[in-house]
Order: sequence, then structure tokens, then C-alpha cells
Amino acid sequence: MRTNTHIIYIPGLGDKYDNLRSKALKWWPRLHDVTAELVSMNWSTEVELQPKIQRVEVAIRRAVVDGKDVVLIGESAGAAIALISDSSEVKKILTICGVANGAIQIGDGYAKRAAALKPAVDGLRKREAAGTLPKNIHSFRAAFDEVVYKKHSVAQGATEHVLWIVGHMITIFMALTLLSSILVIEAKDD
Repeated sequence: MRTNTHIIYIPGLGDKYDNLRSKALKWWPRLHDVTAELVSMNWSTEVELQPKIQRVEVAIRRAVVDGKDVVLIGESAGAAIALISDSSEVKKILTICGVANGAIQIGDGYAKRAAALKPAVDGLRKREAAGTLPKNIHSFRAAFDEVVYKKHSVAQGATEHVLWIVGHMITIFMALTLLSSILVIEAKDD
């Protein structure tokens, strides 16, 4: 039986890795009976936040029109985008090592690399304060993450999942590849 789950993957910083992310996601339909797409964020070249959100929302609408159950997966900085996009037609949001809690402070170095990151976190803070975060959030985090600490990688009201791996990049890599079944099982679960 063919699944109806469509995963929209929202990457974090490191635009140069989008090709590798896409290659990993191309295996998901064969391995896990889902459809998947990466929506590029162009963190380093696109200053504005709104075009990033618009690309995600267009992908959501396209999948809904196709009759799919949409699941957003936000990786690292991409988690903030997933959490502030219009998710009224989204079944579930998963974050991986995500910037998922508005308490995080974005340092100058990251702000220079990705000008839209601070406004995304500001949007996340507004949704938290208004109590308008989506209801079905699952935050996957590393056992230890040197980039996004535990208190910042779990969204308010989210179900927390620990991937027993140490390190930000390696946890993301493992979630996209060898541990992808864990994410897909959660994505497909009602």
C-alpha cells in the first residue's frame, strides 16, 4: 500500500550541503514509502526571511493539492522556519538539532552568515508568546550538541526524542541517512 506522506525538508545553515541533503532524501521514497523534497533556504545569499517562508508555504500548498499528508522537518536553523510557517495544513512538524526555542540568542557570527536567522527567531518568540505554535511537534536532538543546546533544541510543547549521538553535524547526517527510519516512522505515525 502506498503511503500518502510527503516530507518537506527545511535545511539549516550550510547551503553548500544542500546537494548532499537532496541525495540523501532521494533514498527516502525507496526505503520508507514516502515522498520527500528539500526546500532550499539560501541562508548565505538571501538576506530576507519572507522568501524562505513563502517557498515552504508554496511547497505545502502544492503537496496538499496533490492530496498528501504534509510533514515538515526543520533541521537546525530550518526548524525556526518550520515553526513559524503557516502550518494549518501540516500534519506534523519534526525538528532535528533545531533552533526550536525562542530563548536562544543568535550571536553576531551566525547573524552575519545568515541575516534571516535573527528575524526567524524573533518570529518564533512571537508565536511562543501568543501561544500559536503548532500542536504536533516532535523535537529530535543530539545527546550533546555543541551548536544548539538542549534547552534551545526542544520546541515549547514538543515531544522530545534523544538521538544518542554526540555532535551537531554528525547527528544531522545520521538522521538523514542511517537513522532516517526513526524520523519517517514518527512522520507517518498518527
